[in-house]
Amino acid sequence: MKQIFIILLLFTTTISIAQVQHNFEKGPENTNCHELPPEFANHNEAIKALTSTTFRLKETLSISKHLNPQALRYYSCDGKSGYLVAKETDSTYQVYPQIPYKLWQEFSESKDPVYFYKEKIKTQYSKLPQ
Repeated sequence: MKQIFIILLLFTTTISIAQVQHNFEKGPENTNCHELPPEFANHNEAIKALTSTTFRLKETLSISKHLNPQALRYYSCDGKSGYLVAKETDSTYQVYPQIPYKLWQEFSESKDPVYFYKEKIKTQYSKLPQ
């Protein structure tokens, strides 16, 4: 009986230790954000660099193939601000630097992301030149 109790006690202790949750963030040492130039000449240069960089935070939102924008990606080195790449059509992309992460969160939780994009991002933030 004592053996069963000891085994049960050890098993319970192991389970409670194993349930510790970890929220690991990629630190600067696990990204290559430091290799990004401070500015991009155009959106093609930016897209090429952004898609080949390892970011701390990278999120995607697909909307619809028939709406504008069709999809968006958010890239951030520090988790506070980052780049927003909007796929407006199959061949048209817009890149918006310096988009706050809080705005991206509001956008991704919006009931009408198309309206949010047009009213809060497209009209209020500067995009990179074509």
